[in-house]
Amino acid sequence: SNYFSKENLNNSKFGKNIKEVICGVFHLIYQSESFFDILYKGSILGGYNDIITALASQLVGSYFGMKYILANPQLNTWFKYMNRWDKNRTIKLSILLFNKSK
Repeated sequence: SNYFSKENLNNSKFGKNIKEVICGVFHLIYQSESFFDILYKGSILGGYNDIITALASQLVGSYFGMKYILANPQLNTWFKYMNRWDKNRTIKLSILLFNKSK
């Protein structure tokens, strides 16, 4: 049987977790006023906050784009710290994926 079938997703803990995460992502986006707000509110959520915040940030970041993130002073600072920790791997991968999709 297909692991990702509707029946398996409805009746398994895995399926219930996915639904909880997806609902959390859209709730977080709807209840937030900015990208920074998503990061802040997501960081204080319980449960699957790391996954929910990461997915919500990716969706909103892909919608608004890099120019929006870098134009916001708070996000620009966060982005610089993240890249220092990540040794710019995330931004390099993002640029490669963006250019490959053209």
